[in-house]
Amino acid sequence: PSGERFDPETLDTVATRLRRTGVFRSVNIRESDNIGPDQSMDIAVDDYPSPVVLFGKGSDQVDWVDVDNEGGAYLSTKHLLELGHREIALFKFEIDEPFMIEREKGYRKAMAEFSIEVPEEWVVSNLENSSASAKAQAMRTLRTSSISAVVCCSDVVGLGVTQAAKELGISVPNDLSVVGFDSVGYDMMADPRLTTIRQPVFEIGKRLGEILIERINAHGSTYTPHHEVVSTELIVRDS
Repeated sequence: PSGERFDPETLDTVATRLRRTGVFRSVNIRESDNIGPDQSMDIAVDDYPSPVVLFGKGSDQVDWVDVDNEGGAYLSTKHLLELGHREIALFKFEIDEPFMIEREKGYRKAMAEFSIEVPEEWVVSNLENSSASAKAQAMRTLRTSSISAVVCCSDVVGLGVTQAAKELGISVPNDLSVVGFDSVGYDMMADPRLTTIRQPVFEIGKRLGEILIERINAHGSTYTPHHEVVSTELIVRDS
């Protein structure tokens, strides 16, 4: 469950079982996987005896396909800036992963292009990737700040922000604009429907399958790891 912390014995047991499968020879777990700071280790898969293709950036020695997270967050932030917003918050969940770092980078890049300095309180990070967590934080933030728009690092977070706005009597999009990220269904559950950044999940899945088949067919041969970044798309809806 999200937020649960694992003790060292549990970690050792999981790692041992994974090694016995023959899939992984080395398994470590990083602090962002909700273990205690004194148990922090870096996740690394040092050796893949079978072909593996990852969705999301991984080791330089492994094939992976990822979306343009920085570009997507840049698009969403620029969209809000072009609508006239200047006080724009970023809601991101607490996780130390490349995709989250890149999405914040895209947000900051767009804000810098419009010569807007981002106060510390505009970057809200003490939440989980859940609508309930985002709603609770948004209730606090919207009551105490003058922000007019929110860039959300997932549609789940965006859903929570719109729920908070509705409860506070804040009209979306008349008083507050919200943009999500992912477009895998949660964006259509929001009221109003979320403007979002679309990840082309079908195309990504297709590429993952194609690359994996290539590696299976070439198994045992020397090859250069394949790294691919797929473009995102801004989908303008009602928020």
